[in-house]
Amino acid sequence: MLTRCLKKLPHPSRRIQPPPTTIITPVDQAALLRVCAVLHQTQHSRDDDKIISRLENLPFDLSREFFLQVCNRFTSSWRPVYRFFRYAQTRHGFSHSPTTFNRAIDVMGKSKNITFLWELLIESVESQMSNERTLCVAVKALAEARELTKCVTAFHLMKIYDLWTLNRVVETLCGSKLVEEAVFVVNRLKAWVAPNEVTYGFLVVGFCRGGDLVGASKVWNLIIGEGLEPDVGAYDEMVDTLMKQNRFLDALKMFESMRVRRRGELGLSSYRIVIKWLCKRGEIRGACVVFVRL
Repeated sequence: MLTRCLKKLPHPSRRIQPPPTTIITPVDQAALLRVCAVLHQTQHSRDDDKIISRLENLPFDLSREFFLQVCNRFTSSWRPVYRFFRYAQTRHGFSHSPTTFNRAIDVMGKSKNITFLWELLIESVESQMSNERTLCVAVKALAEARELTKCVTAFHLMKIYDLWTLNRVVETLCGSKLVEEAVFVVNRLKAWVAPNEVTYGFLVVGFCRGGDLVGASKVWNLIIGEGLEPDVGAYDEMVDTLMKQNRFLDALKMFESMRVRRRGELGLSSYRIVIKWLCKRGEIRGACVVFVRL
């Protein structure tokens, strides 16, 4: 439900351009294996000229798809990917794209190399190869490394202050169980982009799925305090979490409140949650009453 609401937000078309039509040619798997073998064998070498020489002696067609498949072979090892990224920049006829930048940044993040992640992020911005996906990948990696100040700085670096992108980043963080980090980013960026009920909804859902009812309640009160109306998805998660923590009466009160305030948007999932828990408690008559209300 939250994702559907997010899709309704105006898309920052000034930043997103339709990708050009490209034909992906099949990658020679034998050549890919030879290149990856060289990168693996030389990843600790300090002689860059020797590495370049060995790669130059290998017959292979360097395309963006080839580069991405190399990255897929070293998903948590930054040395081979970083070196191949730099080598690719020297090859005549090859140019990086936002997709190759994003994949390299992702590998830097998964291998916990924040120095090179930040270097590639700055380079992607300067070369106009960054997009909202770049921001999501970078902020997620920085949040995992507890580089919270840099999470906020990334927005300033890319000069992205639209609500659509903020919500994408918050959704990414909450989906990776980085809810506290998402709260930090939202609070620090309030002066540039004001969160809405969708932003807060992702936070509520994130806290609930992590079993943190206190954190979810704080965000919930913040939504109400700002005069916003929680999303149905946030209501569902709160009701389900209250049920799990044996706060049955509070869950039913919230469900009844949702029926009044969001009646036109209430779906089967909302009723299913209450009916499921009523049945688990053996309250079949109550479950039948809720069923009749469908």
